[in-house]
Amino acid sequence: MSVHTKNKTEIDLTKFRCVKCGNCCRLAWSSDKLRFSKSRHKIFWGSRYGEPGCVYVTRREIPEIAKFLKLKVNDFVERFTRFAPKPYLSLIEKKDKSCVFLKDNRCQIYKVRPGQCRNYPFNWSREETLMTCEGVKKYCLNDT
Repeated sequence: MSVHTKNKTEIDLTKFRCVKCGNCCRLAWSSDKLRFSKSRHKIFWGSRYGEPGCVYVTRREIPEIAKFLKLKVNDFVERFTRFAPKPYLSLIEKKDKSCVFLKDNRCQIYKVRPGQCRNYPFNWSREETLMTCEGVKKYCLNDT
């Protein structure tokens, strides 16, 4: 699983190791170019860094996160989500655009984090996204 950057550097995600930098929880992605492929059940991003974004939560994930937080589902949805494009819910962000569940550089719901978070950086293909990750920069870069 590789991505090539504009300057001919290969990003080899098979070598990825998380260094717990927390940058993935600080990424803010525009949802205006989001596409959902029903046939592949994947979300594809065509977004830019630095804009308000979406961390989607599914119908399956919402009760898991609510239970983990010892909240009723409706209370969790009301306190920690917002409407996103299409009929989806997204986690809310803090004022600095980081995830509402990022505290002291750690995910407070790590055991039940949304699939979008679990799959980072493997389902992401944009160089700008990948290069914000310290683990990608440390372990995955190969000059070609």
